[in-house]
Amino acid sequence: MAHAAALGIEVPEPQQYEQIQARGVKATVEGRAVLVGNPALLSEAGVALPSSTLATGATAAADAAGIGSSTPVHVAVDGRFAGIVYIADAVRPGAREALVALKATGVKRTVMLTGDNAATAHAVAQQLGIDEVHAELLPEGKVGVIAELQKQGHRVAMVGDGINDAPALARADVGIAMGGGGTQAALEAADVALMTDDLAKIGAARAIARPRLPHGSGEPVRRRGRGACAGHCRRTDGLDRADRGRDHPPRTRCAGFRQLGEAAAGAYPGCT
Repeated sequence: MAHAAALGIEVPEPQQYEQIQARGVKATVEGRAVLVGNPALLSEAGVALPSSTLATGATAAADAAGIGSSTPVHVAVDGRFAGIVYIADAVRPGAREALVALKATGVKRTVMLTGDNAATAHAVAQQLGIDEVHAELLPEGKVGVIAELQKQGHRVAMVGDGINDAPALARADVGIAMGGGGTQAALEAADVALMTDDLAKIGAARAIARPRLPHGSGEPVRRRGRGACAGHCRRTDGLDRADRGRDHPPRTRCAGFRQLGEAAAGAYPGCT
């Protein structure tokens, strides 16, 4: 968008817009039908794709252009293939530090579940120090990986923000939606909704949820307000106050925080 603006190109607002799960989006822009997504989206709409745009061809083209870790996004206009836009994912500031902090609290294993291509997924995972990668997944594929982890005895906390993450958020022991730019589907499926996209808040939420062991005692002390209400949590006051070092978060707390403490607590060696 910034580049288009720099070139003096006006980008009109769509008259209609629909997000299609595991495929992409379709819209009507100035009376023209536009499809933006993966090859399946275009193929299912009857758009003929050149062989060079199929998965292997697109990957080869990206490698040749030096953008092999980018995600190819296919575009069609009025039923005709228009081209491919390659999008490189930028690692969110503080993401690696947030994952390191979570591991320091006892999280044993981090797993990436993504619909992006394998090259993009592994490049990002390497930057973040993620232990395991599952790429090119449909929403049901993400659910399947979580179910398998649970079958192995792990308690799984899932973090996501997109419509394709919603089934996995619902399937996990604890679903955590990043609410700053998250979809409504993700927010509704999650147990806990963080209203900013700061990944460090996940660690803060876990700190609120976990019992504390006072010095010289073997009994956990539960913070005031834990589990005080059921349903989704939509307030971040407690997280902000916890970050500022205050002892007592507000009484408004939800079952999701309690579950987060149970699913991510170091008492569970199989924590994922």
